[in-house]
Amino acid sequence: MKNIFYIILGICLMVLTSATTISVMTIKPAQPKATIVVSGWSSSELNTDMKLYLKAGYIVKNVSAGDGARIVVMEKY
Repeated sequence: MKNIFYIILGICLMVLTSATTISVMTIKPAQPKATIVVSGWSSSELNTDMKLYLKAGYIVKNVSAGDGARIVVMEKY
């Protein structure tokens, strides 16, 4: 009976201690250092431009196409 009491007491103390030591953390998303817009009519032209920027550390943010033109937005963090 004493063992169960000490186990429950220990759990309660840990919960109460953790509840009082929690601090509020706010996380802000990173701002991109640079943004590049690559556009073109042919996919082979876009692929060569995109590969150059991907090697430089850019990531693809958005891809859109309409009326034959393709637009790719890339960001570097």
